[in-house]
Amino acid sequence: MNWKMTLATICMGLSILTTSTLGQSPPPKKFPATVANINGEQISGTELESIIKQMGPSPVQVPENTRKQIVRDAMAMLIDDLLMQQFIRQNTAAIPEQALDQKMAELAAELKKQGKTIQSLCNETQQTEAQLKRTMRLKLQWGNFAAAKIKDENVYNYFVNNKDFFDGTMVGVSLIIMRIPPGMSPSETAKLKAKMQDLRNQLVMNKIDFASAAKAYSQDSSGPMGGNLGLIPRKYALEEPLASAAFKLAPGQISEVIETEMGIHLIRVNERKDGKLSDFTKIKDEVRDFCSEEFFQDTLARQRKTARIEVFLP
Repeated sequence: MNWKMTLATICMGLSILTTSTLGQSPPPKKFPATVANINGEQISGTELESIIKQMGPSPVQVPENTRKQIVRDAMAMLIDDLLMQQFIRQNTAAIPEQALDQKMAELAAELKKQGKTIQSLCNETQQTEAQLKRTMRLKLQWGNFAAAKIKDENVYNYFVNNKDFFDGTMVGVSLIIMRIPPGMSPSETAKLKAKMQDLRNQLVMNKIDFASAAKAYSQDSSGPMGGNLGLIPRKYALEEPLASAAFKLAPGQISEVIETEMGIHLIRVNERKDGKLSDFTKIKDEVRDFCSEEFFQDTLARQRKTARIEVFLP
């Protein structure tokens, strides 16, 4: 991946690779000295305040529930960042200073083409050069680790398994979701799933149409629009279980009931638009980048599941 593609990820640390969308920042707020403990390593309130400030000021006063969500999203970004720092420190080899200095020089040269400097980048992103260098070191360590794990055969298999994505095939989908609130018991979740199964039976028997069902039952922002999400690509638009199901359906078909961490789902495919056949030999480097990114996300997901995470926020 070239430097033009990675400048944005360098600016706010390794966790920006998770593609988190934080939205508008709330007014500044003081937090406890320690806001989280991750595997025995602390995240400070100062760090949380800093990441929120980097999001920029809101032009209007945001509601309290929106402010809390912004704080939660910023907290999640910091947790992910620290989890991957810990993984990289524990599982990868150190980067020689000469190699790090070379990459910093390459970054400086790329910034110069844009009329910027290392210092101006640090000023824009409210970090020190030492912090930027630390992030660069982590990126290089991760890059070396991923390169050793991802072989050519892995890249080709990834291409084959995601052919619809690389071809540019799109499907038009509609969604119904019933959310699983935090702390819901397994028996309550089972009841919610049974309720969705009953709704699916009604849809299949044409007792109700999908748009009406979405308006009545879906707890997604698309509900008032009949659950219509428009055309989506094979990856990155929906959670993998939902995208995988959608691309296996023919137009007019409805998925089985799908459970994810977010809730209980039904997907309906409204249309399919085939893309242009891709040539692996011409896009091999691009495929490797996507494969590496997914490897990153899978690694992060495993770290989340096994980590000892304590958050000290109301």
